Amino acid sequence: MKRRIQPHTLIIRGNNRSDCAHGCRYCPIKRKRSVVERDRFAAFVERVREWVKRDGGRWSMWSSLGYHANHDRDDLEMMRRLDGPQPLRGITLGGLPDRTDDELRVWLDLLKEYGLQTVHATFGGTREMHDHWNNKKNNFDLLMRTLHVAGRMDFKLGQRLLVGKSTLSHLEPLLDLLEELPQHVGDWRYAMPFFYQTSAQKPQPHVELDRIDESLRDSLPQRILSLFMDPDEKSNLSEREWMRYTAPQDDPVDKVTAVIRVTADAMDELEATPIEDVVGDLWRRTESAYAAMPTFSELRDRYGDRFGTSIYSVRRCVEMKWLDMYRAENPDVRIDQSLTHCWFGG
Repeated sequence: MKRRIQPHTLIIRGNNRSDCAHGCRYCPIKRKRSVVERDRFAAFVERVREWVKRDGGRWSMWSSLGYHANHDRDDLEMMRRLDGPQPLRGITLGGLPDRTDDELRVWLDLLKEYGLQTVHATFGGTREMHDHWNNKKNNFDLLMRTLHVAGRMDFKLGQRLLVGKSTLSHLEPLLDLLEELPQHVGDWRYAMPFFYQTSAQKPQPHVELDRIDESLRDSLPQRILSLFMDPDEKSNLSEREWMRYTAPQDDPVDKVTAVIRVTADAMDELEATPIEDVVGDLWRRTESAYAAMPTFSELRDRYGDRFGTSIYSVRRCVEMKWLDMYRAENPDVRIDQSLTHCWFGG
């Protein structure tokens, strides 16, 4: 059987904002800054947008200047020209440099001019444990200060709690601290285990060693479990539970997110090439990558552990685990996995 794929999202990603102020121990993304003139980036995005319209609406698209939201006014003015008067609705706080409370207020007030409404943070425990996982001293303090400042400025607040063996004892104290934040209608909060990271991108055995199992999940305090289980969508299941859940289902159509990476070195060629050729080449390479991958059911039936009790947040995590096993067993098979959904941070 062959995988079925379908165009879905086209991302034009610049690397202007790609270096993070820290490198989380659970994140495999390493993108160096490669600054492109904003006017050139914007002109390229407009060319892609016009092509998407002519193509008949098969793709949705969006653009980004990097992997974090440390935008200045020049970034925001460019985003406004591309996406309208309020181009920035929400931000996550990963990868940002340290700021004083006064600097946070000035920065958040600037973002508010361009439409900012929500501020979201991810926590790997409290204090030293969080700082360990986020690989930056005092990052826990920075996130909490930022949420307090943002909350007092009436931004809606979101938090993600990472649930691992190392963070279990921190979850309830973390919730106590988060309950002290300013409250708003529309705030949200959820919990999940660490994502599985494919060894094709960056082996992270320390993350897998920290992964909880069914017994630890099912013994979570109710106030944590209520954040951990989503009644509307299957999530946070063990490997064997994912196998049972997916067994009666047809293999999904893989919806492709294709990324055009805009760097200083690539800019001249991108400007000189018709967009249909840029996307066409990207699509052909994507088709080849998917053609080299077994289907989800083939991976599950061959590599799934019917007794596996480790918890994975989404189906894609067990799929990447099984794909890693397939590639280890078939080292001569060539798959550009970065072109598929079995990759982190496309």
